[in-house]
Amino acid sequence: MDAGSYRTDIELRQDAWLTATIPTDRRLQCTCQGGGCDSVEFAPEAFDQVFEMGREVLAVGGEGFASVLGSRRRGTLLLEAGRRGLRVALAGPRHTAAARQVVENARAGPVYARPIIDLDDSEYSDEGTVRKFSRVGLRAILVKATPNDQGHIPAVVDGVDPVPDEPRQRRIWL
Repeated sequence: MDAGSYRTDIELRQDAWLTATIPTDRRLQCTCQGGGCDSVEFAPEAFDQVFEMGREVLAVGGEGFASVLGSRRRGTLLLEAGRRGLRVALAGPRHTAAARQVVENARAGPVYARPIIDLDDSEYSDEGTVRKFSRVGLRAILVKATPNDQGHIPAVVDGVDPVPDEPRQRRIWL
């Protein structure tokens, strides 16, 4: 049976315990490496280099490369170029300590998928405090909570209720 070089939209949703999008054409708050930037923007084609044959990309949790969640080469990290940005899905095991930590964090608050970028392998320009990427040398996807969430889209974690747009209001009777 013939198959494409990466999985389709349908397979991303069926296999995944976590899905997220890294948006393109939108200003995202960040803590950039070097320079005086405080936000980034990704061109629609900025992530195309990711789909080169044999390019490894890892998904990692809050402990960085010590807490691997998925690998593109092993098929436990699925990536797809979508209309709104780079779609990310984790289809690897949920029973690892790193995966359990992401799920527990998502129960407490929103988690996000953000790129870890190799600046030497990227093309970008700094315009004021905004770093604009036309090509991203993607090393990994970092999945964790952040206070720098402006513009980012929260990840959807299977079995965890999505975070409401507005904080819930509760009455406490004393």
